[in-house]
Amino acid sequence: MDIKPGDDNAAVFHLKRAGQVRVLTIDAASTLSELAPVPNIPIEIRGTREHFFYKTTHTDVTGYGIFDSVPIDVQLQVQAIQGHAYEVKKVSFKGDSILADIILKVKTNPPPPEDEPSGWVRGAIQDMDGHPISDCKVAVRHNKGTVVVFSDAAGNFFADGVQARRERLLITSAKETYTPATAETAINSSVTLTLSASVTMRCRVLDMITKEPVSSFTVKKSSSIPIVSTFGSSGNFKD
Repeated sequence: MDIKPGDDNAAVFHLKRAGQVRVLTIDAASTLSELAPVPNIPIEIRGTREHFFYKTTHTDVTGYGIFDSVPIDVQLQVQAIQGHAYEVKKVSFKGDSILADIILKVKTNPPPPEDEPSGWVRGAIQDMDGHPISDCKVAVRHNKGTVVVFSDAAGNFFADGVQARRERLLITSAKETYTPATAETAINSSVTLTLSASVTMRCRVLDMITKEPVSSFTVKKSSSIPIVSTFGSSGNFKD
């Protein structure tokens, strides 16, 4: 509006009533009977899409934050921001009151995580007949890395310095005559792993008519095991 000097010029302003919103931020674990105020929390108040309004502030050392000059005739909501948001509260002015009190539960910064418990895992390595397998590599994978040990003459192993609540043990044999095995166990517990014997297969592929070796040929072990081997020019392969 442009106003020029003159006796007849006048400006009329229509003012709307505004209110004050007082917010108390408390810990999300608090109860209404035992409030635990949380200070220095960034909070915001905003309107709906139809009524744009936005302000931010911080709660003080007592946990209170105040929004002044808040329109009382629009829908507003209050919540914490920057990772502290736990709930959203609608603002309501009762009757002719221009003051609204809101109790807002917020997330507090969690304490730093404690170190994972450290412990051990012990066990035994045996074959299908229950006989111990010595010199078998045992790799214990955990959150901080991998602990590698070997089974002794009695097939027993002991892994110390394991740091995790739940372990996945990867057991591999140092001998080609056994297949690897895996198992899961809890920390500070024992586990027994049974390894099955593996077989080394040597074959030669020949042409049915000429009886000559067939090179660059692929063989599948089983329809349920998609493992293949490729032959050399002699027709020989090892698996």
